[in-house]
Parts: sequence; C-alpha cells; structure tokens
Amino acid sequence: MLDWRLYPELDESGKVKTVLGISRDITQNIESENALKINEHRFNIASAGGNIGVWDWYPQTGELVWSDEMYRVFGFSPGACEPSYELFINMVHPDDKQRTEQAVDLALNQQQPYDLDLRIVKKDGNEIFANARGEVQLDSNNKPLRMLGTFQNITERKRAEEALRINEDRLEKAMSVTNDGVYDWDVSTNVVYFSPRYYTMSGYLPDEFPGTFDEWAQRVHPEDFKRVQPAVTAFLTDEIPKYDEEFRFRCKDGSWMWIRARIEVVSRGKDGAPLRMIGTHTDITESKLAQREREKLIAKLGAQNEELERFAYTVSHDLKSPLVTIKGYIGMLTVDIVKEDQEAIDEDLSYISSAADTMAGLLNDVLELSRVGRQANSLQEIPLDQLANEVLKLVHGQIQEKNVQVQVLPKLPIIYGDRLRLLEVLQNLIDNAIKYMGDQPNPKVEIGASNRDGHTVYFVKDNGIGIASNYRETIFGLFDQLDPRIEGSGIGLALVKRIIEVHQGRIWVESEGLGHGSTFYFTLAPKPHSNNS
Repeated sequence: MLDWRLYPELDESGKVKTVLGISRDITQNIESENALKINEHRFNIASAGGNIGVWDWYPQTGELVWSDEMYRVFGFSPGACEPSYELFINMVHPDDKQRTEQAVDLALNQQQPYDLDLRIVKKDGNEIFANARGEVQLDSNNKPLRMLGTFQNITERKRAEEALRINEDRLEKAMSVTNDGVYDWDVSTNVVYFSPRYYTMSGYLPDEFPGTFDEWAQRVHPEDFKRVQPAVTAFLTDEIPKYDEEFRFRCKDGSWMWIRARIEVVSRGKDGAPLRMIGTHTDITESKLAQREREKLIAKLGAQNEELERFAYTVSHDLKSPLVTIKGYIGMLTVDIVKEDQEAIDEDLSYISSAADTMAGLLNDVLELSRVGRQANSLQEIPLDQLANEVLKLVHGQIQEKNVQVQVLPKLPIIYGDRLRLLEVLQNLIDNAIKYMGDQPNPKVEIGASNRDGHTVYFVKDNGIGIASNYRETIFGLFDQLDPRIEGSGIGLALVKRIIEVHQGRIWVESEGLGHGSTFYFTLAPKPHSNNS
C-alpha cells in the first residue's frame, strides 16, 4: 500500500504551474498498527477473562495506561477516566496507603519486584482485596523508566482464607478447651499434620517433631503399641468399624500420659481404601489415675468386707468359749453353794474369773486391731537399732525366762513411720519368736535388715519350731495360732500385718519347715521427698 502526497507549484496568477508528487510504501506500518490493535484486543479479552488488569506506568512523565480490566477492577467503565498514580493511591484503603507507597518507592529505588496485597475502595464505595505486581525497567542511565505489572481482584480468595482462618482458630480453641489435639493423616504419603495443641499437651513446642506416623508410633508406650498397631491396621483394612483406643504416650520430659485416640476417614480412593483421616488425641491421664484409684479402693473395700466377715465370725466363735465356760461354772457354783462346799466354790469362781479375763483380753485385742489406721500419730525418722533395744527392754522377762539369746545386727538403717505402731510390730514379732521356740536348747533371735532387688527388707529371725508351708498365710489371720496350747489371743500377727499395710509395706514369713526356725520379713514405705528439697 502506497501513501501519496502532492505539492503543487503556482505561477504569478495563482494557476498551477507544476505538481511535485511523493509516494511512500506504508504497507508495513499499516500491518503493524493492525497487529497492535488485534493484540490489544486479545489482551483485553484475556485479562478480563482472568479478572486481571494490566497497568503500564512511566514515573518520569507520570503517564499511566490501564487495560480495560483495570478500569473494571476500580469500578469504572473502560476509558471513563484518565488513569494516574494519584488516582490509584487515593483509591487505596487508608489503612494500607502508607505501606503501598513504601512498597512502590522500594521497587523504584532498589529495582525490586513489586508484589503486594492491599485493599481498594472502589468508585461505588465498596471495598475489595487486590494483589498488585510489577517490575521496573531502566533507561540507558539506569534510572527507572517504566513499571509494568498486573492488578487482580482477590476478594473471594481473601474471604475464603479468612473464613478458613476463623474456622481453624475456632477449632483450635475448641480443642484447647476440651484438652484435645487434632491430627490429619495423609495415608498415601504417611505425612501427618499435628495441631499446636497436639504438641503442647505433651510438653512439646508446636512442630517440635516431624509430622509422620512413625514419629507418633515411637512415642507410644512399647507395651501399648503391640495392641494399638494391629487396631490401626484393622481399621485401615475395614476389619473393624471404628478406631477408639487408649494408650500411654511419652511426654517431652520422659513421663507417660494416657491418651484416648479416635480416627474418622474423610476421603477414600476408587478402591475404597482410606486416603485421608482426621482424628483427635484426648488427655485422659487424670481420669485414668482416678479409675485406678477407684479400682484399688474397690479391691481394698472388698478385702476389708471379707476380713470383716471373717472377723465377725471369728470373734463370735472365740468369745463363745469363755462365755460357755462362765455359764457352765455358774451352774456348778449354784450347786456347790447349796452344798456349802467352800473349796469347790472357790474353784468355780477361779474358773469364772479366768474366763472373764480371757474375754476381756480378747476384747482389748480386737479394739486395738480396730484402731490401727484410724489413730494418726505423727510420722518420724526412727533409728531401727534404738527401736529394737527399746523393745528388748519391754520383753526382758520373756527373754530371761526362756534364756533366749537376742542379737541386734549392727548398722541398721533409719526407718520412717509411726513410732508407737512400729514398736508394736517389733514387740509382737519378737514375742512371737520367743513363744514358739519349742524345745530348742539354744534359742536365738536375730533382728536385722538386708537389701533385696534394691529395696530394704527388715527381718526378725528365730531358730524355733518353724512353720509348715500350708500355714504361712493363715498365721496372719485373726485368732489363728500354730499351737492353741500357747498363751495368747491369736491377734498379734494380724495386728502386725495391719500396721505394716498402713505403712504401705508388706509382711511375709519364710521357713524351711517344722524344726528349722522362721524368718518374718517386712518392708516399709520410704520417707517422701520434701517439695522444697
């Protein structure tokens, strides 16, 4: 295509004398202009379809060009106003204006890419969220010549992000109130998201250990993992309808807390296999400890009820004997009084008095047994050797009568407890050893302590008649005596057992059998550590 231009030359009368003509081929220019218009049209369609506006700014001249979509983002019809930097900055939300200007200045001064989320107040007064991006082009003197970039309305995305943030915050607060941690498990990648509460409830900082199934598994108590791992596998393969397990979980400080874990499948593959699961960790340590205490209390009450039944039966049985004796001799006394047989009368009264004394002794022993654990004397540290020597003074008469050699071993430890009750323990054990020496020509009793499996065990050892294996448990029962002919109520060892149990210890007897002596062993709870130590 040619561009013709004619330049006529006139004479003195004004008539055309000659004509000078110039022609120029403008085909390439026309094609370039058409291509530019087509490209601008295509670009406007593309930017409108993507909800992305394009801007082109020349800071040195202030010239600013907006695409059609840029106008629409700001609420104008395309071409309805003259775009400028001042127009743009005035439409930025007041709270975002300062940081927007700072971001632009930084991009111009340091030639850094410009990427900013901000709020815009549109022409109609509505607010939108937008993302502005741009890059600086320099002139030959390395001065900012041009900034070219995009502007996108991201209001829906921001609203969705804010709604998600609010929901996550609500969920986290709800989980915190219920003491629950949340985990989100991608089964295919074995990656697990643990919520902040999941970490903090066991003493960790958020994200302190990686989010994987293996990290969780290695913190489950080994004994519990043997049970929990098959349950997880069974749930993944639909062998069981739900997963709801309790196990111990290792805290950061090495202690163990009790956890209740539950899982729900939230997505499955085409084959029905779980792809993603969400679950909770609930701290049930306090309820678990309370449950154990309840179980201990129930067991203790059960044992006490059984003991009470035995106690009632035994007391009624053993108290009947002196009552029968008293009643019988009262009858005989009546007859002897009629006969005026003074010698028989005195004998009858002697038997009645003896039976009454026996009954009084039984009642006193029963009363003493009932007091153990209810009367609270002060607890203190007691050198065992001093306590033993104090007991030996109390039973000195029995020792001399039976010519028993008693040895208190050296370097005995210090024990902790109720001094009066522990004195009763030693007194009953030593008295019991002396009474059941039998015909031993060289009776001996030894008081000492030893170490078994890292624990201190105290003992009273004798070389008396010994105890057959079938009596080693029953001797601690009420009114049970190895030899009924030996003086005593049969409550002594039952009293010792009760006192030891109140001190959170246990007592047992070891013997090689009849004629080989016996050793009574017992343990005591150590002194508790002070909170201020």
